[in-house]
Amino acid sequence: RAASVRCVAVGGGRPARGMVDQLVQRAGGVDVVPSALSPVGGATIRHSSPLVATLLAFRLGALGAEPPEGRHPGQLFDLRVEPPRGSIDGMRRWFAELAGREDFRRVREAWARSDVVFTGGAPLTLPSGESLLYPDVAGRLAELGLDGSAIRQRGARLVFANQFVDANGKAVPLASGVPSYEPSIPLDMLREAAADEERRVVLTAWGDLGGELAPVLRGELVNTLVCDETAARGLLAAAPR
Repeated sequence: RAASVRCVAVGGGRPARGMVDQLVQRAGGVDVVPSALSPVGGATIRHSSPLVATLLAFRLGALGAEPPEGRHPGQLFDLRVEPPRGSIDGMRRWFAELAGREDFRRVREAWARSDVVFTGGAPLTLPSGESLLYPDVAGRLAELGLDGSAIRQRGARLVFANQFVDANGKAVPLASGVPSYEPSIPLDMLREAAADEERRVVLTAWGDLGGELAPVLRGELVNTLVCDETAARGLLAAAPR
């Protein structure tokens, strides 16, 4: 079914980074879009979605590089953003303005037609209570007067696809009109794609922490798992049959 893939939404993380070589092997043009528009300002020491998407697009020849022999390049649908800091009201206005932008509309259209979406997630905290939020995300939340504990009190249990999710796989927004700390593919789009037998929403999960991602399965947000035995046992024990 690889020949039917025309658009790939790539999440961040080492697993998605490691899949780039495999994705480049298929013939034909593939459009690429990051599954989240992570800001590039400040210290972002991680394999963010835009970074992985740009790398994949470059390897496919979509950024001016020579495409692999016998293949034509697709397009990269990306948008560099820098959400305002320090104000929920400012974030709300920013998200409202972003929704009206033509370049963001093109990104949303690419999300909506993606044949394959690579996602990842993690619980908000370790059993010890230590936060698992990336430092840059924790810093941006702190500037809004929020932290992992405050988000958890609102019902959030996971960070999944760069947004907060409750125990049933439902979105937990930061506030009305502020869906997350950065723009990311909406959960309703993931749920729609996961219900389509011709599309794949892939969740990567590893170890004991991966086993805590059962809310993603309860919410029917993915239809394909890439995991190790430890994560699989945890997910089977907690997820609905």
